[in-house]
Amino acid sequence: MSYDPEARRTRRQERYRRRKEADPRHGLTRNLWSHYGITIEEWDRLLIASCGLCAICARPFRNTPKEPHVDHNHRTGVVRDLLCAPCNRRLEALEAPGFVRAAHAYLLLHRQAAGV
Repeated sequence: MSYDPEARRTRRQERYRRRKEADPRHGLTRNLWSHYGITIEEWDRLLIASCGLCAICARPFRNTPKEPHVDHNHRTGVVRDLLCAPCNRRLEALEAPGFVRAAHAYLLLHRQAAGV
């Protein structure tokens, strides 16, 4: 029997489709556990506790696969809360070493250049 990459890809896609039909949150369950070490039940508790609102800006979450985001400490891995996509990106920038200082210097430079 020869190796057929197309047939293998088709079998894998079919297996994934059957799993997703049986449990629509299968991918979410795997992602939560592999990235954050939390179960789908813990995710549900966080979502219920948040009342569907971002922990920073209190904006309602959009119903998309990309939101809400699980906010966690990148050093310790401890899950903190659920955030909307914009707040998650902003918080990530704030946590980056030296970013706030560099961004502030950049804004001052351009403010002075504009004569403001």
